[in-house]
Amino acid sequence: MADNAKQASADDFTPLAGSDRAKLDDEKIATPSLTFLQDSWRRLRKNKAAMISLVILIILFILAFFSFIFETHNPNATNPNFANLPPKIPGIDINGFNGTIEQSG
Repeated sequence: MADNAKQASADDFTPLAGSDRAKLDDEKIATPSLTFLQDSWRRLRKNKAAMISLVILIILFILAFFSFIFETHNPNATNPNFANLPPKIPGIDINGFNGTIEQSG
């Protein structure tokens, strides 16, 4: 492989003239530089699934913070009639879960 390598001469490495160098320095970046937050917000807006998820999260946060408006009863109120009932899961008829087994003690 080394036999096929072309040897570079000193004439291949000539410095640029002043006018050519000025043209290289005049090249401007076409787009403005973005901060991390601006770039991440731009990329988030392009992703439809992420935007839908963001809207759902915002709705959930709003409902969580303002849930006291939709409250219909006092969450701390107790019903003394149900205080001494055994543990029970409605719809499941397994002994121990339906409130039929007597607990000793």
